[in-house]
Amino acid sequence: MAVQDYFERNSHQWTMEVDRIKYAMGRMEGDDVAPFTDSYRKKMSGALGYTKEIGYERWFMFDQKVTEGFAPTHEAERTHKMMKLEKYQGDI
Repeated sequence: MAVQDYFERNSHQWTMEVDRIKYAMGRMEGDDVAPFTDSYRKKMSGALGYTKEIGYERWFMFDQKVTEGFAPTHEAERTHKMMKLEKYQGDI
């Protein structure tokens, strides 16, 4: 969201979606995102024998893939609440 806000504030500087994607991937940090950014870049460009994926050069596709892979889903919170409600009914 911070990068998207940056692009909106500086829209005259970021006219090409591919440049936005490359910039955003460069700002992503951590061991979890490294395989994603490497794979996405290869699929976006068709480099190193990867099949070039249609739409990967578009911001909406990048945003969707990042959201699918890294956005919090609150699944852990829901699971924790369900676990706290569970009571053992048997004999030990």
